[in-house]
Amino acid sequence: MMQLITMERRLSINDVLRLTLIIVFTTFLLIATLGAAETNYVIKIPPMSIFNVTSLSSSTSFSYTYVNMTGGIAYLPPIEYYYYNFSATAGSYIDYSVWSTSPITLYILTKQQLMKYINGSSIEHLYSVTGNNITGYYYVNRTGTYYVIILNNGAKSALVVYAISLTREPMLGQWGFPMGIADYGIAIINGTYFAYEYETNEFIGKASIYNVFTQEPGSCPTGYVEPGNNWFSIQLNTVLVVNTLSGYTQYYWLQNILLFDSLNHTAQVGDNVWNITSINASLSGNLVSGNGLVSPVNTTVGNVTAYAYDIELTRQVSLPFTIYLITRTGLTSNDYPWIAFGYSYNGKSITWFDNVTIRVKSSITYMEVSPTGNSGGLMNDAELVIVGPWNSECTVARSLNTTLSLYFTWPYPSDYYLSPVPSMWDFGTDTAEIIYDAHVLPLSYGSVYVIQGPEELYFLNTYFIPLIINNPVNETKTLDVYTVNSTTTLIEPSIITVVPNETRYVS
Repeated sequence: MMQLITMERRLSINDVLRLTLIIVFTTFLLIATLGAAETNYVIKIPPMSIFNVTSLSSSTSFSYTYVNMTGGIAYLPPIEYYYYNFSATAGSYIDYSVWSTSPITLYILTKQQLMKYINGSSIEHLYSVTGNNITGYYYVNRTGTYYVIILNNGAKSALVVYAISLTREPMLGQWGFPMGIADYGIAIINGTYFAYEYETNEFIGKASIYNVFTQEPGSCPTGYVEPGNNWFSIQLNTVLVVNTLSGYTQYYWLQNILLFDSLNHTAQVGDNVWNITSINASLSGNLVSGNGLVSPVNTTVGNVTAYAYDIELTRQVSLPFTIYLITRTGLTSNDYPWIAFGYSYNGKSITWFDNVTIRVKSSITYMEVSPTGNSGGLMNDAELVIVGPWNSECTVARSLNTTLSLYFTWPYPSDYYLSPVPSMWDFGTDTAEIIYDAHVLPLSYGSVYVIQGPEELYFLNTYFIPLIINNPVNETKTLDVYTVNSTTTLIEPSIITVVPNETRYVS
């Protein structure tokens, strides 16, 4: 919502115009009730000072690239493009799945065609397709190097989610996603992109399941599938930043997971820790301790080692069923990063089921949401999403009625508050598991409904508010961004000059 205030008041020589603005965004009401598990915190939308405003450009790309595969999220201003090249043999396929906030065009070119385009010639191509949500493949009939370009040739900037790979067989069917809440550090305010970042030592995800029945289909894009399996998962996925005493920055992907059998209504929890400091980075079992184990994992991009712990004992539950997933981080007394994974079934007490220590001397550690990403191929985001259960598997929502809420803690100045994440997209990207036929609707700041229905990707809402002040008296225009319910005092004008004919000028 744009707050537009035009000051046209006649001023006397002693006038000092003082205006206090209370900014309230009323499209969504903040309705949040947390159990006693969070009674140490007051739920409060933070001031703008909590967030570090940053910028987006065509070089901002949260992309991962592996052999014969690229994917991620790219910000593309008008006429900007992202490209990736494959060395492809005849008979192979270039598969693509692209979603964008505004129409884009995907081209497939030879190197000569790419050079002509870069040098200013009109674009020549072997193949092209245009749209907001496109999935398909291109058959390679001649061995060579091929360039895939995603071009924003529209008038508005676009945020593009893409996955492009070289395969032996075409990938058929729809493109699935984790569905729920994701905060990427990017908001859309009145059609304009706004980028920000923040740090926290605690994320809390609340999930309430009212009705659910899921089944794995006969095939999944990843190739891993258990047809008819009724388990699914709700994942709280966050990114840990570790600044080591030796001067390096490391990144770890943290997963706090609810596993749920939608047929028998049994639940269990578990956690994973992955090293995402670089592509195909691994964890050393000698440097990680907790209730779980570090072991090899066969992923879609190769073999790595990761930490995992699952509570074997399952619990029979009845619907409606609510769980809080809590991930907290810090440093031990001897400067080692630790991650505490907890849950609460009843909202009255937290069970800390695993505490993982990474024995690397560090100066500071925190979880971060930032649009800058990291070199390990994942976004520095926070997600609370519904997906398949494990092993990169997918599932289908046959029936679904759930609510999800995602919060983070922040200090001000010495007390701690709990806040909804500032912006919500309805899809995640940080996990290989996906779900089909799950539809997301905004409920309030930081909260959504997830129901059975057509899967659509959207930016949902934000509590960032742009404030434009136009002052025709001194011909100034200012633009600031605030959070809802915040207060600011504006003092105008600064200088008033009176000339002999009693005309008043403001500067």
